[in-house]
Amino acid sequence: MPDSPRLARYVALAASLAAVLPISGAAQAKRAHHALGIAYHIAMPDPASHYFDIELRIVGIKSDSLDLQLPVWSPGRYARMDFARNLQDMVVTTGEGKPLAKEEVNGSLWRLRTRESSSAIIKYRVFANTLSGTFSVLDSAHANWNGASLFVYVTGHKQDLVHLTVEPPAGWKVMNSQAENFAQREFDFPNYDELIDTPTEVAPSISLDSFNVDGRLYRVMLHHNGVLDSALRMRFVRGVERIVKQENAVLGPPPLAMYTFVGNAGYKGSDGMEHLYSTQIIDPHVLTDTAAVDDYLGYASHEYFHVWNVKRIRPYLLGPFDYTSERYEPSLWVAEGWTEYYGIISLQRAGITRPAQLYVTLGEDITYDLTRPARRWMSAREASMHAPFFDGGAQPMAVDAPSNFISYYTKGEGLALLLDIEIRSRTNGGRSLDDALRSLKKRSWDAPKASYYLQGRGYTELDVERAVSDAAGVDMHDWFTRFVGGTEELPFAESLAKIGLSLTASGDSASRKYTVAPAPDATKEQLARRALWLVHDVTTAEQ
Repeated sequence: MPDSPRLARYVALAASLAAVLPISGAAQAKRAHHALGIAYHIAMPDPASHYFDIELRIVGIKSDSLDLQLPVWSPGRYARMDFARNLQDMVVTTGEGKPLAKEEVNGSLWRLRTRESSSAIIKYRVFANTLSGTFSVLDSAHANWNGASLFVYVTGHKQDLVHLTVEPPAGWKVMNSQAENFAQREFDFPNYDELIDTPTEVAPSISLDSFNVDGRLYRVMLHHNGVLDSALRMRFVRGVERIVKQENAVLGPPPLAMYTFVGNAGYKGSDGMEHLYSTQIIDPHVLTDTAAVDDYLGYASHEYFHVWNVKRIRPYLLGPFDYTSERYEPSLWVAEGWTEYYGIISLQRAGITRPAQLYVTLGEDITYDLTRPARRWMSAREASMHAPFFDGGAQPMAVDAPSNFISYYTKGEGLALLLDIEIRSRTNGGRSLDDALRSLKKRSWDAPKASYYLQGRGYTELDVERAVSDAAGVDMHDWFTRFVGGTEELPFAESLAKIGLSLTASGDSASRKYTVAPAPDATKEQLARRALWLVHDVTTAEQ
């Protein structure tokens, strides 16, 4: 990678920051953080080989050694992945090209001996042939990367400014949440975390549409396998716009100027993954009909709600991140489960689905929650803690998953439904789960800045309980003990009745199925609650 004027500016800025950073509080006895100049270069000289060529330049080194770490997991997928198994041919030199000694401390950590040099150049290759929200792919059709699987970081310097140069194959376009156009090749990030939180698509042909909501620019990028029908493309774009408008109403528009939906359709892989300023939507089906478009909109509704819930209003362990070990986080039933609930009901509230479709989905998910064998012993909290075992984790041995795990997505969705109805009932429709989220935002995102990463702090389990209690107007500790920390059967029938819905069971114990439907004997009060819940006029809510 040739010397860059931007890199030179980084060096100067790093030096100035090191000079002016104050020493205060618990750090009074320590020296101020010395920022490094850090710049990455990623190239794709032979896409068919599936290998990325990566170069990292570091300047301003003042220590005798420097550690390089490749993450072993990636935020949004909680299992340990050990991305380093695809990294090879690491060569380290000084900035002048002289060899620098290195040793491998473990499979994902390397130590450089830098006593005689103030700069280092690290070159390596990474094999990438898996399209997903967690891994990366490079082939003759395109490149798509998740930064955690590619970019090593300097230990102790995740908070330093980062520069990235992308060198695509001739004629290929580049798009991510920071790109102002397809031709942009240089990108700046405030820290390593945001570098790897920026998935990037590089391909010969990419469509890009945009719209504005709440003073923000939203872009919908699609890399489609084959000819993309313009009418179906615009159905997707307009659907995304309706979702954004609806979900922004819950917590307000997010603190950003631009947000990008990064989509791949018709290629091997199926996934959705949230990011600070974008989301990945990957589906193996091409957009050939409205059903395929609506499937994509389901991904978009879930992932966009994450722009607040998990990316900004975040559990304690999910920002800033420790990338050296998988995280065991007890509140994923909120981070993912509540998002699942809002993703489903926002489709209804945005007019993309109808109440009948919503009831079918709820029936299917309630069936799971009330029949999954693991529900008898595994609480929502425990399910969250077991995410590293089941969310994409390696399965080297036979596992009786139905008896050993219940999804924190689906159980969390069920708990969100129950809490939403409970809060609405206790406040006579004056408040809802929206208000619990707003209280949680105030307690965490709006709190004093706790680290270099974003604003505010991560929330605790107690924060969640108190936020729900605030919204309900009563102490919900007993409810949380029974249904979040405990394994009592979730009272769906009792709760749904409060909004004029019935829950009917059919089949024997081995094939039990639950169906949600409007209750024929619903009272006017229950109908009114249901109308508010659906956000439709009561006279048209069931049409």
